[in-house]
Amino acid sequence: MKKVELGIIIPVYNDEKYLRKCLDSVLNQTYRDFQLVLVDDGSTDSSGKICDEYSKNDDRVKVIHQKNMGMLPSRYVGVKAVDCEYVSFLDADDWIDQSTYDTVAEYMRESVDIISYDIIRWFDDDYQYITHSYTSSGFMNRKNIDNICTNMIWEKKNNSYGFEPSVCNKVFKYSILLDSIRRAKNAGILNYGQDLAISYPIMTEADTLMILDKPLYFHRQRPRNEVAYYIKDHNYFGELARLYNYLGERFEWDSNIIEQLDLFFAASVGYRMRMYDVSFISGRYKYMFPFGSIPAGSRIIVYGASEMGNAYVEQINRTGFAELVMQVDRNYLSLQKQGVQNPDRIKEIDDYDYIIIAATQKDTINSIVDILSNCDVPEEKIVRGLA
Repeated sequence: MKKVELGIIIPVYNDEKYLRKCLDSVLNQTYRDFQLVLVDDGSTDSSGKICDEYSKNDDRVKVIHQKNMGMLPSRYVGVKAVDCEYVSFLDADDWIDQSTYDTVAEYMRESVDIISYDIIRWFDDDYQYITHSYTSSGFMNRKNIDNICTNMIWEKKNNSYGFEPSVCNKVFKYSILLDSIRRAKNAGILNYGQDLAISYPIMTEADTLMILDKPLYFHRQRPRNEVAYYIKDHNYFGELARLYNYLGERFEWDSNIIEQLDLFFAASVGYRMRMYDVSFISGRYKYMFPFGSIPAGSRIIVYGASEMGNAYVEQINRTGFAELVMQVDRNYLSLQKQGVQNPDRIKEIDDYDYIIIAATQKDTINSIVDILSNCDVPEEKIVRGLA
């Protein structure tokens, strides 16, 4: 097939209920210069047959059948399979406005690197709302994009993303997309945060960005109060830590990015806590365990039994993210009934990976670090907690 202006990639996995609406919304676009690549990711329902049916009836449709690999690898396979100047993604249970690609076409022809538009969050026919970017709409040059990057991962004022991370409400120039999606795939980014792993690093590569104040993408929402499958997955915290480290490395641990990542990480832990009682979330999350600072499954010692230290212990016990070896505190004599031990016991134990200092005052933290150094604890095993 000849090179086209736009390649549209849709990973498909057991989406028979919604797939036809999604495909019809693409093939009925007023814009015509595209190739649609459907990556059937090992579907066990009739999704694969539906893909083949559409391919047979429209020569713009290409189908790839593969064993189940996951969303991000499927997106990568689709990008590699299309010969185009720009790339757009859809999720198979969503759909787009009939004029979506005609609306962005003029900016593709002006060679804009990234074109972004608003999302309609669709719950049902009676309830939808539009999410606008916190960033002003219009054309952005490199200087403007740098300003967006200062709070794109997390915007403190609104306690949310500063720049919508979804890849589905954007059109990317192929030349800057390919490396970003390849690196995220090779890093093992799976379910949670894959859009962030693609979109945010691309922002450092783009010289131009167009943000349209137009709702063109319909994102089907799960039933209210239902927790997403990938958040309920027991690997959630491991994937979250992998994403944190990946983005930290991509941005060379820039101090501004680390602050944004920490806030994003804390919010993401809160998403997982929706599985549990709300009182725990609101009562204990004054202090957030430093999930992003240690690998999942680590054996840890919590140094401190104040409100902060006890919050850390409870979060660890609730989430199962790490294994608690023991909790120690200098006031252990009055806390023995709750299992708190003498810090001197650290000298007797070798089988731990990290000691988490649960303290907020700088002088207290420095004092504990001195105590641990005298116990021959290596500096790399000492983690200062996050207040």
